[in-house]
Amino acid sequence: MFGVLKCRQCGQLYPLGNYFLGIPNLRSRGLRIEVFERAWFKMFDVDVDRRVSYPKDLDFRVNEVPYFMSLPREECSDECSSVLEARYLNRFRALTTSFKRILSVGCCCGRDLKLIGRNELGIDILPSNIVLANSQSILAILADTRMLLFKDNSFDALLAVESAEYILVVDTSKFVDELSKVLKPKGIVLLTLEKCSDGVTKNSITSTRTNT
Repeated sequence: MFGVLKCRQCGQLYPLGNYFLGIPNLRSRGLRIEVFERAWFKMFDVDVDRRVSYPKDLDFRVNEVPYFMSLPREECSDECSSVLEARYLNRFRALTTSFKRILSVGCCCGRDLKLIGRNELGIDILPSNIVLANSQSILAILADTRMLLFKDNSFDALLAVESAEYILVVDTSKFVDELSKVLKPKGIVLLTLEKCSDGVTKNSITSTRTNT
């Protein structure tokens, strides 16, 4: 329930249970610091871009109580955002009925997994989203989509609903590579992009990984 996980290959340490009982934090040390800092300064309405930089000690600061005070208050929706999204999610559900392992990338509150009748597994970089997902009986853990710490070919299918747009353009290829790495050959991916501000409709891509 508490402790530290150690990578057998590189020796990197990852906290276990420092946010939630038994939930591993598989984000990189740098990302854990970055997310924590943003939440901390948001709480005090500090302009993150103008603040003076200073040494950051993750081991001390990541467990401070005020972090939890800064978690955003969100409501977890259980409905599709559009007819088009419902169509793609229903199609994905039909194609993956017999699949055992499905991963929701950027799962937020776990809504997408609930909509396809699943309760595991989701990943997100924000602790607040993990709180929401687990409160909805969705198994979710902290992780970075640019560095998925799962074995190759671990999942039969992947859900990436409105999560790709949160990846920086320079990290897009890494994001795609990581999805490809953990997806089994012949696996299925559902990737959607949120509606743009110029009114362009949401794009959805359903694809099957090949052996090439």
